Amino acid sequence: MKTDTIISTGGRLSLNVSVYLIKESPGTFVAYCPSLDLTGAGGTEADARRSFGIVADEYVSYCVSNGTLAADLEAHGWRLRQDAGEAEEPAFDKMYRTSVALRDIVSRPSYKKYAQSVPC
Repeated sequence: MKTDTIISTGGRLSLNVSVYLIKESPGTFVAYCPSLDLTGAGGTEADARRSFGIVADEYVSYCVSNGTLAADLEAHGWRLRQDAGEAEEPAFDKMYRTSVALRDIVSRPSYKKYAQSVPC
């Protein structure tokens, strides 16, 4: 599955994003999505992933209820093709240049990257 897109299946939309996971300190894990600039945290990797899922769900719910999802994605550098129901995140190198958090994360040898699907 391609990450960092909006996929329409059966009339429902899902936002698929890349998330970077790091161990910030003993007992603290952080899940960060640079294409949305959202973060979750927890005592374990699983807790950080769950936390990010909650944060992402809340973000999408808020944007959808206010009619601002497309505008907010564009503000984060996403390229939207609304006629096709698709969106493309900013290129990694652009996010790397503009995000101190992403530069810090990928400078650590132990970071992990995973895909997360968020219903819209």
